[in-house]
Amino acid sequence: MKKTALFLALVGSLFIFTQARAESQPCKEIKAACEAGGYTKGGHNKKTNTYKGLYKDCILKIKEGQTVEGVTVPSETVAACKAKKAKRDAKKAAGSAPPTSTTAK
Repeated sequence: MKKTALFLALVGSLFIFTQARAESQPCKEIKAACEAGGYTKGGHNKKTNTYKGLYKDCILKIKEGQTVEGVTVPSETVAACKAKKAKRDAKKAAGSAPPTSTTAK
């Protein structure tokens, strides 16, 4: 009985961890949707009129709220990706600010 309860607790923990990890990577979900839609890195080529670039033709347009042919991403995922990027940018900006001196002259 104890082994069964321990096993169920372990499986439940793994499920929750996996679910949380998947939910915390919304930008990767957008990238995966674009790749599934046929968009590739380096796929944007003006000379051959090929506009299937992963970032420029798909990810960026989705983040800007535009529709992309063959790609469907829930609005919640887009919002979560934007929020995560904003948080990362704010953290980066705070880390690059010049240190303030606490010593009086």
